[in-house]
Order: sequence, then C-alpha cells, then structure tokens
Amino acid sequence: NYERKREALRLAIQTFEDVNSNPKRYGGGGYGPNQYMYTALLKACARLADGETERGRLCEHVFRQSAERGQVSKTVLNQFLKGAPFGVRKRVLGDNGVSIPKEWSRFVKMSNRP
Repeated sequence: NYERKREALRLAIQTFEDVNSNPKRYGGGGYGPNQYMYTALLKACARLADGETERGRLCEHVFRQSAERGQVSKTVLNQFLKGAPFGVRKRVLGDNGVSIPKEWSRFVKMSNRP
C-alpha cells in the first residue's frame, strides 16, 4: 500500500536524521551513523522510494554522505549498486566500477572494506 510505504520511508529517514543530529544520544562513540545504518537506509530507500527518480536521488545522497564520513563498507557499496539506477551509479562512481577511494572507507574495518 502506497501510504504505508511512504510512512515507512519517512520514519527511516527521520530516524537516520535523528541519529545524525544527536550522535551522543545513541551511543557508538558519538560519531553519528555507521556503515550498518547507511546500509539499512540505502535498503529502505531502494525498496520504499516512489519511482526511479526519487530512488536515485535518495540513494545518491545517502551514499555520498557515507563516503564523506568514511563509512563505505562492502555492504554499503553493494546496497548502493543494487538500489541506485544506472545513471546515478555511473555519476557517483564514474568509470571506475567498484573501485573507490580509500578515504571513503577510512572508518571501516579492513575486513569490511570494498
């Protein structure tokens, strides 16, 4: 049902933004969202967004934020590749395929890096 999907997406984004703006309140060392939260939000965006345009915009925003914060893990990258439309994937990753700059994963354990 459309309304339930919209509400679920709204709650996922709201929860993420709450953790992002109040990191000390939610533990994790007070650093904000981690790779697991980015993966969950990318999955929610891919499944709940209304159409390809919204899905692409949301997935791109979330992925770029995870890259800026050094939280791109294998699962974040895989979820982005699954959820984002081709044009968005190409714009964000270029012609490098899945080869990403090391700084995008700087706070991810070596074993979880792409």
